[in-house]
Amino acid sequence: RDECRTGRRLAHGGVSHWSCAYAAAGTSFLPDRERAYEVSGWVEGQDRGRTGPRYMLRIHDIDGRDQPPRRVRIRAHNADIKVGDFVSVKAVISGPPGRPTPGGYNPRRAAYFKGLGGYGYAITPFEIDAEQSLRQGQTLARRLIIFRYALAKRIKEASPASTAGLQAALMTGLRADIKPKQVDALRASGLAHILAISGLHMGLFAGTFYSLISLCLATIPVLASGRDVRKFAAGAGIAAATLYLLVSGASVATQRAYIMAVILFLAVILDRQALSTRSVSLAALITLLLRPESLLSVGFQMSFAAVLALVVVYRHWADWQTDRGWV
Repeated sequence: RDECRTGRRLAHGGVSHWSCAYAAAGTSFLPDRERAYEVSGWVEGQDRGRTGPRYMLRIHDIDGRDQPPRRVRIRAHNADIKVGDFVSVKAVISGPPGRPTPGGYNPRRAAYFKGLGGYGYAITPFEIDAEQSLRQGQTLARRLIIFRYALAKRIKEASPASTAGLQAALMTGLRADIKPKQVDALRASGLAHILAISGLHMGLFAGTFYSLISLCLATIPVLASGRDVRKFAAGAGIAAATLYLLVSGASVATQRAYIMAVILFLAVILDRQALSTRSVSLAALITLLLRPESLLSVGFQMSFAAVLALVVVYRHWADWQTDRGWV
């Protein structure tokens, strides 16, 4: 905070120009220097880093600090814990680093929007604690995360060993068990983006569900002759998209796809044009209201640019066919 007031070191890589924004927003980062902390909380996530397993802890207490960070990420080997466990550990942690080069990627900014207050490594084994009191929102979030990891485990157990990690990742968004050779192959072929659950996955899941429900309802003569069964199917499609959003981890890309899917299904229910530039604009507006930081991300820009191009080309193609009496 003093550095924000004086403006010192802002041009020397020690503190990025985002530091003042962090302080103004009340974000709690641990000091930049490494230090040992006693940490307690619950395991919110697990993945595989270059140097071993990493655990995301939702902090309950860290050395009695009045304003602890929401999360810290800790590396640990042979930790006998699972997602959802309440744990305590002594770890060496420091705050997120600033950008290594002027104009380069800023890990500190990314950590800010993830609520990640520091990175470090465990110096004592994890200890399982008794359940802590959580707010209602955290209780529901913990149950959902436990369900996601349990679902991923069942998918892997029921899948061929060669593709188990990929199948679990495409359904739940958990990529820790994808084989490194498969990741390298996807990157080399330019297909690594399919691992990020976005419009393709949401469209296949919710769209297939919508089509199946429409087909089933259309086979009921009493219902199909007096009602527009597509509206009932659209409601089921919204429910399916919501389920997939929650199960897949609700990343920014998935949120964008979910908003687009909901707008499309609502257009069906309200007898409005589903594919239009207005629907794309509304989806972008809602996304920016929920996650304004995504405006600067390549994912947001490429996603909405691609969708906008598809909608514009589709509308021109449909009008061209209509003018020639083809439809």
